[in-house]
Amino acid sequence: MQELESKICVLIDNSLSCNKFIDSIYFPLPQRAIIEINKILYRSKLKEYQCEINSHDIRHTYKGHKEDIHYICKIPEIVENFTKVKKSITKHYKTKKTIVSIEFYKKYDDTEVKLVKMDLIKDKKLRLKTIFVV
Repeated sequence: MQELESKICVLIDNSLSCNKFIDSIYFPLPQRAIIEINKILYRSKLKEYQCEINSHDIRHTYKGHKEDIHYICKIPEIVENFTKVKKSITKHYKTKKTIVSIEFYKKYDDTEVKLVKMDLIKDKKLRLKTIFVV
């Protein structure tokens, strides 16, 4: 997992140093996450899903939560060792179509909780939307 976290940190640095830089990192959805998400979504094919972190979403997160950007490196660990997981329903700001998201919560100490919100994409991706301190 350390190697994956290091690659994500490099992706963050590259994405923030150049607005034209475009890349993604994919990793498999952990078994524990599949089991818990199935309980709230009733999807049987989640094992085929990949988690995606891409340059665009890193820059989006940086604009709104710059102080929490370093937690993006921890997403594989958060998705694997979350404290709780929830479903979230929102509307796309332009198309008004329904977007189903998964929120992963992780406690790092007695008072601090991190959130990773990942959108379920039709092409079998769970894509980073944002991450921040709750």
